[in-house]
Amino acid sequence: MLFKIKLFKKIYGGMMHGKAYKKAIIFILILNMISIKVIYGEETNMDKFLGKTKAIVIDVLSTKEDKRIIKDNKDGSNIEQQVEVLIKTGAHKGEIIVIENIVDYSEAKEFLLHKGDKILISIQERDGKIIKGYLYEFQRDNYLVYLLACCIVLMSIIGRLEGIKSLFTIVLILIFTLGLLPAVIIKGYSSKIVCICILLLVIMAIIIIRGINRGAYASIIGIIFGGTVAGITFRVMSNIARLSEYNNLENQTFTYSLRDININYKELLSLNMLIGIIGVLMNITIVISSAMRETENLNPNIDTLKLMMRGMRAGRKVLGTSIIILILANIAVSFDFIASAFTYKISFMELINQSIIASVIVRILCGAIGVIVSIPITVGTYVICRNKSIN
Repeated sequence: MLFKIKLFKKIYGGMMHGKAYKKAIIFILILNMISIKVIYGEETNMDKFLGKTKAIVIDVLSTKEDKRIIKDNKDGSNIEQQVEVLIKTGAHKGEIIVIENIVDYSEAKEFLLHKGDKILISIQERDGKIIKGYLYEFQRDNYLVYLLACCIVLMSIIGRLEGIKSLFTIVLILIFTLGLLPAVIIKGYSSKIVCICILLLVIMAIIIIRGINRGAYASIIGIIFGGTVAGITFRVMSNIARLSEYNNLENQTFTYSLRDININYKELLSLNMLIGIIGVLMNITIVISSAMRETENLNPNIDTLKLMMRGMRAGRKVLGTSIIILILANIAVSFDFIASAFTYKISFMELINQSIIASVIVRILCGAIGVIVSIPITVGTYVICRNKSIN
């Protein structure tokens, strides 16, 4: 505004004198006040988008299908629905609105809405009144709760006390990995602290499942050594091969959202591998220690060498399946990338030199090394604990 007055003075100052000049200045001031009021008045009346709200489809008013030709000469269709929904939560609970649901030819037909479907919607409002509603997502939490309840019942019936113990440890692990772990990472804590927390959680889980005995000690030591070897090997290989998974669109979005936080992405990559291998290490070490415990219970006076051979034999039996679990779990994470690579006919040499694929391969191989190392460590720890208790 001051700039406008100075500009006006420079241009017209020589032409106007006295009262005429003052009136012109007052006119500019009033004009600026009016323009400010109009601008900010419009901003206060701007539409507001509310958070996600639960709703239920009470009627499908219309369904239109627009046939057209798409790529590769295949028929496609664009389906547009007009549906009437009843808002179940929030400030507009009980109100009925009409929303659109557009299903593109590239999407599955299951996304068509039907009467009785529960959905999540976004609401655009102005002055407390709904202007428009938008379909956000199908409401799935109810079905997830039903599935969880079914899983809990089956674990309790078939697993009995052991199943309930396992269920308790699963809840603890889920709380940590889904609740505490992301918060710790976002706050910028070192991955070493996170690894220690994971280790303590694993120790607690094994003690709950196995109790305090030499089998539990052997499993814990086997996991620590196997995880350490796998982690160090992975860290060395990731530095040598200059690996990074944070180069596809989703991971770039992740890194951009955390750009203001001091995060070591190499450490995060190692942590990712460690979390993936911990479950496999828990499984194989518990199987080995359980087999040795059962053998010792059947024959308390068994020779140490024979007991070691029994433990090694049990480890070899589950070694293959454990590595297969590692392979399938890691491939599943990057399967969309692998599928797209085959779609565009990328050569095998190009594929394995992609950072994301090389990371998967290194993670599998380092995990396999950790699993292999954990077998003799678990067996040796169990035997040492047994000999100490005998002595």
